[in-house]
Amino acid sequence: MRVWFKIVFAFLVIVGGAWGARLLIAQNFMPVRNVQIVAGSEAEPLLFTRIEKGLRPKLDSLQGKSIWAISLDEIMTLTLADRRVKSVEVQRQLPGQLKVVVTPHEPQLLLVKNGGYFLPVARDASLLPELKGVSIPDLPLLRGSEFLLNTELRQQALKLLESLPHEGLFTSEQVSELSYSEDKGFYITLVQSGAEVRLGKDRFDYRAGLVTRVLEYLKKERLRARVIDARLSKKVVVKLRNQT
Repeated sequence: MRVWFKIVFAFLVIVGGAWGARLLIAQNFMPVRNVQIVAGSEAEPLLFTRIEKGLRPKLDSLQGKSIWAISLDEIMTLTLADRRVKSVEVQRQLPGQLKVVVTPHEPQLLLVKNGGYFLPVARDASLLPELKGVSIPDLPLLRGSEFLLNTELRQQALKLLESLPHEGLFTSEQVSELSYSEDKGFYITLVQSGAEVRLGKDRFDYRAGLVTRVLEYLKKERLRARVIDARLSKKVVVKLRNQT
């Protein structure tokens, strides 16, 4: 009899606790009074400020709700929807504060300007404050005045960079410069050989695969290319250093 009494008592305690918790949440127990958005370590200040500006009205809408009724996973999903965000951590700080730690992606490219200045290009193709001198990060250069005012063209350049293989002879680390012209489309200058790789205006991942195989063949045969043209649909045209 005592065993059954203990079981029933425990059941009532659990059910009562669950209903009590739901009641407290429904009555906005421990309402959120503040949402703190802070930068992760080594975050670029202006890029973080831009991200925070976009997040602030969305996260401030959580104020007044019970801190226990808010899904931390939903906050993470909302924050990561911004392509500039690399990672996010969300913490409840009782009694009424949420802390959101945002780490942006590092700049992806450096847009070359006249006078020796560089504009870092963020992951969403926005431009960060210009740099000059010894503080220049080691990133591929984006060369051409058309990139300065054309956000869509910068987005295409980033898409191209992301489509390159993660390992092998044609990764983003092998890219010295990225340029564009109407007749060539996008073309890349490689770091070590200085070869020009022409990739056109679309199907970058497919063309990058073709270029990788060509570079592997050239390395095997100890040949040096001046131009690798992958714009054609079924073949790659290679001009060697000793060819005109």
